[in-house]
Amino acid sequence: MKKITFALLVFALAISLAACSSPAEEPAAVEEPTAVEEPVAVEEPVAVEEPVAEEPVAEEPVVLTMVTHETEALDADFWLNSIDAVLADLDANIVVEWSSTADRDNYARQLAATDQFPDIAWAVTVSDFAEAGLLVPYDQEYLDEYFVLPNASKIKGEAWAPPVGAQLFSLVFYNKAIFEEVGIEEPATWDEFMANSQALLDAGYIPQQMCGADTWCASFPGVGLVSQNVFGDDPEWMLKRKAGEVSFSDPEFVAAMQMLADQVDAGYIDGAAALGTDFGTANQAFYDGGVPMYMQGSWFFGYPPEDMGFEMGAFFLPRPDGMEVASIYVGGGTRVSAVSEHPEELMLFAEAFEKHPDVMHAVVQSDALFPMMKDMTIEDYNVEMSDIWYDTYENVVMNDDFLKVSAFTWANNDLDPIPGWKDEFYASIQNILLGDDVVEEMARLDKVWDESAARLAQGE
Repeated sequence: MKKITFALLVFALAISLAACSSPAEEPAAVEEPTAVEEPVAVEEPVAVEEPVAEEPVAEEPVVLTMVTHETEALDADFWLNSIDAVLADLDANIVVEWSSTADRDNYARQLAATDQFPDIAWAVTVSDFAEAGLLVPYDQEYLDEYFVLPNASKIKGEAWAPPVGAQLFSLVFYNKAIFEEVGIEEPATWDEFMANSQALLDAGYIPQQMCGADTWCASFPGVGLVSQNVFGDDPEWMLKRKAGEVSFSDPEFVAAMQMLADQVDAGYIDGAAALGTDFGTANQAFYDGGVPMYMQGSWFFGYPPEDMGFEMGAFFLPRPDGMEVASIYVGGGTRVSAVSEHPEELMLFAEAFEKHPDVMHAVVQSDALFPMMKDMTIEDYNVEMSDIWYDTYENVVMNDDFLKVSAFTWANNDLDPIPGWKDEFYASIQNILLGDDVVEEMARLDKVWDESAARLAQGE
């Protein structure tokens, strides 16, 4: 029994040991982590620099030159403001260099001699500078479109000045208070004019104020006397002089100029004092109230100050027969250079200048221009003028029945003298004011004319 038990025990023990010696389960293999692929490096795009926007280079403006005169009405502010107003309305890169001179013709000649003729030489004598090839005419379509009298300022078929308005020569402006004091009225004839002058002289006045220091201003008595008396009888007299059919020594011309000498001889004009008096000084003497009569152009309607202290009247220098004649200038001041480096821009500015509403308003208001623009009424200019100006505009300028002739030496058309001669006539006026003989002066003018005409014919 003990053997069996022992054997069983050994067997059991063997089984137990065998069990204990059986290999254990291998632990589950841990998978190696899958290799993560290295991300492919994406190349950063090369930064392309944005092109730097270049500042636009400002185009150089076209520079035009303009030479004008100045008066108490057309002063520096008028010119500069007018130029600015026109440029502001033009679609063009233009600037204008402005300057002024007292003697337009001679200054323009000096500039031309040194190749500096201005793009616009304001109101220079057309015949002198057109003949020299220095001016460009205006286009006929432009003239027809804008102006009442498109052909009024033509020389040899071309308009060298736009006919924007009219001025009258020579008007005698007078102090109504002095006339009433002396007991005289507006004269209708030359004899009445001379009688009035004598009455004024007897009352202690020098009857006529003059501005003889400026040659253009000294010209007014001669301009009026020739226009009213010579051209009034024969409106084409100047064309005949150019053809050699008449002369300045002819009786009708001598008689007109003698009427000036007679006033000087009688003491109605102080010739020596006149030659020492300029335009501004003469104007002021009239405003001050001690001058009975003062001969000027119609621009003087716009000059007197409101506080002048007396009422001003005006009449045309009368003829012996009492027939009323007005001598007239039709045109404008803009003369366009033929030697400009910028012809297109120049003509653009020139055509815009005098018809610009701001310019026209200022010229009518300040310089009493009688406007001659198509499709416009006086109301369109927004001006306030004197009754005498309106009366003259309606009853003389726009009245076809009122006889009007071209103003001698201021005609601005074919009735102007030959180039260069006008200054000689003005010199004769000054000589007559100093007492020189009329017949001798007229003979001198004939000689100068004939010599000048011969040189022009030869192309000199």
